[in-house]
Amino acid sequence: MTKERTIQFEATASRPKQGLVVIYDLEGFSQFFNQPDVQDYVPKFLNRVNDAIGRIIYGGAQYWLPSELKPTVTRSALTALPAHEKFLGDGAMFIWLDQGGSTISTQFVVELCNHLYNLQSSFEEVVKAAYDEMPVFDLPKPIRIGIVCAR
Repeated sequence: MTKERTIQFEATASRPKQGLVVIYDLEGFSQFFNQPDVQDYVPKFLNRVNDAIGRIIYGGAQYWLPSELKPTVTRSALTALPAHEKFLGDGAMFIWLDQGGSTISTQFVVELCNHLYNLQSSFEEVVKAAYDEMPVFDLPKPIRIGIVCAR
């Protein structure tokens, strides 16, 4: 009988790395999930939210922005892309690791925070667009976004 290996750690710690983590969570997701026949709409709604987050990270039209920001509605991808993405059931986590000292610059963090703030404050526009595709009673309305940057 051979022993299967599980997670293994190096005997000595690696050097610290700068990292940035963004987590979003849909408030009221459990209530949304308890509606009749919602299994047909949960993937559609999650895909719409993930598409909005993706437009911030990978670039694209940000249709949820208020009219005074429309001239900057289409943008290119961020200067750094996440090293890891993880679905969390009613949200997701994105992890950036600084690869060589320039990936997670102050400018990058400010740009990311500004775009995420705009999404959070205009999230009702994402929900309105989802209502057009899904005849359900109650979609999750607020999105909570957490950001941490550490070394």
